[in-house]
Amino acid sequence: MTKLASENNKPIVKATISVAAQASEFAGVRTEVMDFSERAGLPGDTGHQITLVLEELFANLLNHGGGKDGADITLRRDSATVHIRYRDDGAPFNPLDAPEPGLEGGAEKRAVGGLGVHLVRQLTDTAVYRRADGRNILELEMALAAPE
Repeated sequence: MTKLASENNKPIVKATISVAAQASEFAGVRTEVMDFSERAGLPGDTGHQITLVLEELFANLLNHGGGKDGADITLRRDSATVHIRYRDDGAPFNPLDAPEPGLEGGAEKRAVGGLGVHLVRQLTDTAVYRRADGRNILELEMALAAPE
């Protein structure tokens, strides 16, 4: 974890996390995110929301992407936003192009898949995807609630 220079006299907190392409490795990501959340002074359950977003993206890599090197994650908090950069070596996949899942009816009537990407969309405010150098790169932003 590195504290960087300030932005408008507010400290910027940053974390960089690398995770191997094995499900058992994600526990370390949870720990790193919660440490980042505490150091960055994130409000409420923001750390848990970040963890959930990353877990869904990582599950897609393991279950569908075929990545061998895993993922690199950068978290950065500035005064009003948490910036998340998620990179993996899986097959090209733009989650922003995935169709919205059907949410009507019970679970037994819904098609399998799509809920994780839906959750990522719901928990983030801004998302931009690109493919570069054989990697999927997803830039996400979560706006922080103003202090009361």
